[in-house]
Amino acid sequence: MLVGESLVMRRLREMIVRVARSRSNVLIQGESGTGKELIARAIHIFSARASMPFVAENCAALPEGVVESELFGHVRGAFTGAERDRQGLIALADGGTLFLDEVGDLPQRIQAKLLRVIQEREFRPVGGKEIRRSDFRVVAATHRDLQGMVERGEFREDLFYRLNVVGIKAPPLRERVEDIPRLVEETLRRLVRVEGGAPSASGEGTPAAGLSKEALEMLLRYPWPGNVRELQNVIEGGLVLAGERIIGVAELPDRIIDNALAEPEGGYRGDESPKPHERVLIEIALQRFNGDKTKAARYIGWSRPRLYRRMKHYGIAADFGRVPKEKKGAPNRSAL
Repeated sequence: MLVGESLVMRRLREMIVRVARSRSNVLIQGESGTGKELIARAIHIFSARASMPFVAENCAALPEGVVESELFGHVRGAFTGAERDRQGLIALADGGTLFLDEVGDLPQRIQAKLLRVIQEREFRPVGGKEIRRSDFRVVAATHRDLQGMVERGEFREDLFYRLNVVGIKAPPLRERVEDIPRLVEETLRRLVRVEGGAPSASGEGTPAAGLSKEALEMLLRYPWPGNVRELQNVIEGGLVLAGERIIGVAELPDRIIDNALAEPEGGYRGDESPKPHERVLIEIALQRFNGDKTKAARYIGWSRPRLYRRMKHYGIAADFGRVPKEKKGAPNRSAL
């Protein structure tokens, strides 16, 4: 399901519906984790081929020695270990959609053969003599710059244009930040459903029923190089750590906290106006350095006096973050 009501997602859904009505091949380009296979499946579902197979393969995951057999199939005795005839993906996709993910990773030798199949809708299994036909639509996807690969001679130009009849860009998450709250909600709902929706210890609600305001603000500021897939993994990890509690800042990965702690563009110095979730950032820094004001201030990018002023502004205790020393003779709980 393509989640989000941002302008870029609404336009993407409209384009999917229009493209699905045609028979044209489609090339989906976008960064890893942007949901390229979801787009491909949506095109298939809204097309006249919806009742026929959707056959997907990740070209990057196929060893070069088996790519040809996987795509075109083989006949018995074609090579060592070929003990029986086997249909390839092209034959299996007859009447439906063939989705080739990471198509930029196909060896050039296979690119030439794939081009002919797309043009003629005819193919010959490995080791076979009989020419077979398959009526399929190609939807390809890649995170690589295929145009640049064509210019460098790494990808066939004729195949590129045959695949790129209709081009679709899968938008990165940083270009649709407003969709993050809904994505978090849908991810939590899916994960809780997978876990069986077990009630909390109090018998009410479900585990980690939501995200704290401070944690959500940090998610909104993070650039998400891994896109939606990275967000889903962060929420899953937070769910594990939170147990029956709301997912808070403490359950977020260090990279997201570090990003929020980083000095904003233009710097803090000389500006005493409150910054978004500034109190949370101060508390995190103090906890990280066991209440050491000098280290905490340096980490945030402030002077020590500046840190003291902001602590006073928010009413943060002077000893906040300091771990009390074990009393003499008391049991060492850290060893438990």
